[in-house]
Amino acid sequence: MRIAFLGTPGSAVPALDAIAEDVVVAITRGDKARGRSKRPVPSPVKAAATRFGIEVVHPERSTDIARVMTAAAVDLAVVVAYGRIIPEPALNAVPLGFLNVHFSLLPRWRGAAPVERAILAGDTATGVTIMRLDTGLDTGPTLSSVQAPIGDDADAESLTATLAIMGAKLLKGTLDEYASGRLEPVPQPDVGVTYAPRMDRVDSRLILTQDAHSLDRVIRASTTRGGAYAFLGGRSLKIWRARPAAGEHPPGRIAREGAHVLLGTGIGVLELLEVQPAGSRRMSAAAWARGHKTGTLT
Repeated sequence: MRIAFLGTPGSAVPALDAIAEDVVVAITRGDKARGRSKRPVPSPVKAAATRFGIEVVHPERSTDIARVMTAAAVDLAVVVAYGRIIPEPALNAVPLGFLNVHFSLLPRWRGAAPVERAILAGDTATGVTIMRLDTGLDTGPTLSSVQAPIGDDADAESLTATLAIMGAKLLKGTLDEYASGRLEPVPQPDVGVTYAPRMDRVDSRLILTQDAHSLDRVIRASTTRGGAYAFLGGRSLKIWRARPAAGEHPPGRIAREGAHVLLGTGIGVLELLEVQPAGSRRMSAAAWARGHKTGTLT
């Protein structure tokens, strides 16, 4: 079977690793300038595909995808976090269609940020669904799924990594069954549909009048989006890790109690564990507090 693989971030690499022997072309986003040197850096999928000796292309337009599918004479395409909508001509250019590895239990959390939205909503479980793409937003019929718990300390980065590994294993088994005709796609139910729009900067802003558990979810959901943040003395302070703790302090007030750095919220307290001041590196909250005056976050 000749497979085209479409993906971009590191979370797509385990799936590519699992089926690399059948992949004849990898489609990914173009190289991006990184760091102070602004040197172009390939996407994780491009780096992995190059390691396997797989041809890599990054079409500038979505409309070019159909042309790539036809030129490579692929039987099936696999999509994992590619970052673009697949146009209908491309969907029709592949005999066995496009299979998408989606990091939720569809139809819950259709869209670009299913892991982050599940954490924000306080879900206790999520999973991976293999579905066949159609022209809708994650509305296609499903082939298989696997469930995963969301622990109280799970953040978007670690949970995505777990789901990526689970999805790769599920994809490998699903492809064999689907290509042989032993597995038929099942339409998604009409009930239980929710949407997961991409998180933007406002979603990661900490509103200190909210309760500690809600703010903890914002912090954990923001680890793949540059970190949650508030302002201290007019300067941004990112909070990467925290946990609900006992005690009471006014909303936004930072207090040191022994080795603990506590943040007051609307209801309850957060213990800050890892922070990042503006223009600095990530560090333990205890180390940061030793060198800075405490104050009130806004």
